[in-house]
Amino acid sequence: MYTFYRPTLIKNTFTTNTASYGQNIASYPVKVSVKDSPDDSIELTNVGSGIVYATSITMALYDYDNQITSLENTSQIVLTGNSTGSSVLGINSKRVLGGQATFDSVEFISAPGAKNVIFNIVSPVVVLSKLRLAYGSDFSLNKINVDFRYCKPGEFISANT
Repeated sequence: MYTFYRPTLIKNTFTTNTASYGQNIASYPVKVSVKDSPDDSIELTNVGSGIVYATSITMALYDYDNQITSLENTSQIVLTGNSTGSSVLGINSKRVLGGQATFDSVEFISAPGAKNVIFNIVSPVVVLSKLRLAYGSDFSLNKINVDFRYCKPGEFISANT
């Protein structure tokens, strides 16, 4: 486990090694992303503004080597609005268990019919200033890109959606 710069290791064998971040060589979390996403992104389409999103979204804290950290109850992952007029209602903050958090009662808010609305995925354990210093980049400021549908018959625009 390392807490700042990644060490250079040559011909090492790890046996039953564990640490607060993970097994073998592991670092502090450098990004929050959708679990098992091949490109660290998520795009949602046909989303109803102000309606509970029907599919669970599992996020994970990843280390420098793209391994899910083993953090338990030490932090949280939060979904927030990024674009003007966007917000997240429902349970938008979850405690991390085994480096992961599953969101299953989230309502994304924006104008009906809006396209490419950005929502942030953040965690206080991903320290951007530390990443800039150690690696020269932020790795990824993770986002969810949402395309909203227009209201269906019987739905209406209210002050909140």
